[in-house]
Amino acid sequence: MLLDETDAPVVPVQLADRAETLIERVLQTGARRVQLLVPDGVQIFQDDQEVARLCRLAAIAEISLVLFSTDEATLAAAQRGGITSVAIVGVPVRPQPTPPTDALPSADVQLSAAGTTFPKGFDDLDAALRGRLLAAAANTLATTAATAAAALNEPPPPLSDADLLAAALATLPELPPPSAAPPTPEPRRAAPPPVFAPKQTHQIPPPAPRQWLLVVLAVVLLVLVGGGLLWNSRVTVTIMPPLRPDLTEPIRALPVSLVQLGSTATTAVVAESVRSDVTFTSDGQVTEGTMTPAGSASGTVTIFNSTQQTIMLPAGSEFIAFKNDGQAIPFVSTADVQVPGASTSDTGAQIITSRGQANIPVTARSPGSTSNSGANTIRRVVPLGGNAFNVDSGGLIVQHAALTGGSEEQTYIVKESNVQSLIAAALEGLDAEARRQLDRLALARGLTLDATTVMPRRADLEQLQGFEYSVLPPIGQTLDPAKPQFTLTVRATY
Repeated sequence: MLLDETDAPVVPVQLADRAETLIERVLQTGARRVQLLVPDGVQIFQDDQEVARLCRLAAIAEISLVLFSTDEATLAAAQRGGITSVAIVGVPVRPQPTPPTDALPSADVQLSAAGTTFPKGFDDLDAALRGRLLAAAANTLATTAATAAAALNEPPPPLSDADLLAAALATLPELPPPSAAPPTPEPRRAAPPPVFAPKQTHQIPPPAPRQWLLVVLAVVLLVLVGGGLLWNSRVTVTIMPPLRPDLTEPIRALPVSLVQLGSTATTAVVAESVRSDVTFTSDGQVTEGTMTPAGSASGTVTIFNSTQQTIMLPAGSEFIAFKNDGQAIPFVSTADVQVPGASTSDTGAQIITSRGQANIPVTARSPGSTSNSGANTIRRVVPLGGNAFNVDSGGLIVQHAALTGGSEEQTYIVKESNVQSLIAAALEGLDAEARRQLDRLALARGLTLDATTVMPRRADLEQLQGFEYSVLPPIGQTLDPAKPQFTLTVRATY
C-alpha cells in the first residue's frame, strides 16, 4: 500500500530529541500536517509521559502528526498516545545526527502580555517554548498575508504584533488535563521571556476572492511538486492490524459416559466392552553351542606304609596332585581304606621288612580335561577329619598310573539373549491375534470394534508392559544337541 502524504513534510527524529526540541523543528516547517520519520531506539517514544507531552504541544500548535517507523515499541507507544502510526517493512530507518543547539530558531518574541488569557495547558510550558509557539503562529500568519498580497501585486496590509498574536491565540484549542506529570525537561539555554501585548479587537480583513484563487493555485502547485518528489522517493509500507494471541487448547482426558445397548440416553455413548485372553506361541532355536566339562579324571592309587602303625583313610579323604606348573588338582577317595603297618620276618640269614599297602580309588573333584594328571603326581594326603601329610618320601609312599578321563563336550543352553531375539515378533503376533478375536466377538454382538480403545495398547507392548511370557525349557536349561529348540509363549488379557 502506498501512502500519499504529498502535503505533509517529513521531519526526521533524532535519538536525543525531547518533546520540546521535536515540536520546535515541526514548527519550522510551517505545515499543519507533518510526517515524523522515527529510527529504532528513540527515547522520546519509549516513555508514555513524553509521548503525551508531545501530543499536547502538537495540539496547542494545531499540528497533525503522522509517525513512520520500523520499531514495534515506538509504534505501540505512538498508538497509545493517539498519534497516527505507519509500520515500515523492509526499509531500515537510521538515526539522523543531532543538530547543534545554536542551530535552533530563536524564540525572542517581544510582545506585551497585559490582560491576555491563555488556553488551559499552555502555561504548563516553559517560557522559551511558549515564545516559540507564538512566534511560529504569528510568522505563519504574516507569511500567508504577504504571499497573498504579492500575488495581487499589492502591498501587504499593515499588521501589528498585537494583531498577529490575537489571530494566533484565537485558534488555540482547549487542552485536557495531562494524565501524569511530565518529566523534568532537559537543561536548555536561557532565552528572554516573551512579553505579550493586550488582545486587540482589530480583525485581519479577509482576502478578496482573487486572492483566494491565487492561494489555492499556489497550494495546488506545491502539492504537485511535493507529490512528484514523494513519488520518486517512495517506499512501500505494510499496515497490518495487531495480532491477537489466540490460543487453542485441546481437551484431553475428557470422561465419556457409556451405556449398554438399547439405552435411550442422549448424553452418553452406546457401547459394550468385550474381553479375551489371548496367547501366542513362537518357536526358537539355539544355534551356538558352549563347551562345558563333561567327564572327571579318575584312577587307583597305591599307598605303601613303612611304619608299624595302621593308617585309616575313610571315604572322602583328599589326595592332591601337582602339575608341572604348580597347579594343584584335588582327588577324593570313594571308599574307606585301611592301610596296614609294615611287617618284619627273620629268615636266619637276613631280616626282611615288608611294607603295608592298600589300593584306593580316587576321582577328581572338578570335571573337565584340566583334572587329568600324570603318573605319580600325588604329593599330599588329607585324611577326612585329620591332619595333612606328605607322601612323596618317608614312611608313606603313593604310586599311581596317569589319572585320566576328564573331558569337555559341546552343549546347547537357553539364554536370555535367545528369548529377547524372539519377543518382538511374538508380541506383534499376539496383538494381531487379539484384534482378530475382538473383531469376531464384536461382530457376534452386532458391534463395531473401536481400535483406539483396545487395551493393552501397542505402545504398552513396545515398552514390554501389559503381557506375560514363559520359556520351555526354562532359561539356563541344557537342550538336546540333536534338536536344540525351545518355545516362547506370550499371553495377555485384551
